[in-house]
Amino acid sequence: MKYANYNSNEDLLGWYDADIHNTIPTPNVEVDDSVWQNALDNGHNKITPAGVTSYVAYTPTTAELKEHSMAKSKIALDKTNIAMTPDGFARMSATEQNSMDSYRSDLFDNIAAGGSSTGYVPPVPAALHPVFIRFDI
Repeated sequence: MKYANYNSNEDLLGWYDADIHNTIPTPNVEVDDSVWQNALDNGHNKITPAGVTSYVAYTPTTAELKEHSMAKSKIALDKTNIAMTPDGFARMSATEQNSMDSYRSDLFDNIAAGGSSTGYVPPVPAALHPVFIRFDI
C-alpha cells in the first residue's frame, strides 16, 4: 500500500510508503499499488480524497505568461549585446544591422510592456541567423 499526500486543490504532492517512511504528511489517502503504479505511469498530478488519480494539464496564468515573455526577451536582448559593440556591428552587413536594430527594438518594446499576455517572445529574424552563428549567440 502507498499513501498520496495532497493539498486542498487535490494536487498530488508526493507518494509515501509506510515500509520506507517513518512519517507520512497529511492530508493523505491510502491507495493500493496498482493505483500508485498507474499514476506514475501516466504522470497523474491530481488525486481525490477517495484515491482517484488523474492528469490535469497546467494552464499558466496571464501574469505567468507575461513574466515568462519578459524574462525570455531580456535573455534574448542580453545575448545580442555581443554583436552590438562597435566592432561587432561593423562586422554585419547593412541588412543584418537593420534586422538587429529591429529585433532589439521588438525585444525592448516587449520588455517595456511588461511582457506579452500570450507568452509571445519576438522570434529571431532569418536575416540574423548567420550573425548568431558568427557571434556564437
